[in-house]
Amino acid sequence: MRRCFQLEVDKCAGCGGRMKLRALVTEPASVRRLLRHLGEPTDAPPLAPARDPPFYRSPVLRRRTRQTLPPRQIEMFGLGP
Repeated sequence: MRRCFQLEVDKCAGCGGRMKLRALVTEPASVRRLLRHLGEPTDAPPLAPARDPPFYRSPVLRRRTRQTLPPRQIEMFGLGP
């Protein structure tokens, strides 16, 4: 976590002392109970719908917009023949 988030996981944010791992919670019922105690949601968030590809990568949109875009944008997005 230090490399990804610049977060010292073994150092107390309050006093700077070294922290120790006391428990590893793996049972789903225990995880739900802990999350409820902390006031966090216990269900996974809903999945977001998949997003469309960028228009310059979609072959259908490239064909449709080739006539409407200025030549400079056609060159910039690589939409040439």
